[in-house]
Amino acid sequence: THIHTHTHTYTYTYTHIYIHTHTYTYTYTHIHIHIHTHIHTHTHTYTYTYTH
Repeated sequence: THIHTHTHTYTYTYTHIYIHTHTYTYTYTHIHIHIHTHIHTHTHTYTYTYTH
């Protein structure tokens, strides 16, 4: 009789902050500001039980 128990917990957190500033002058002035914020959180819990 063999009992095997495996528990796996996986937590993934991804944070991405993107700031783009562009100043362009060519007979005119253009200012572009782009702010992008992305937060992704993933939690995975895996439990495996094997009885042989």
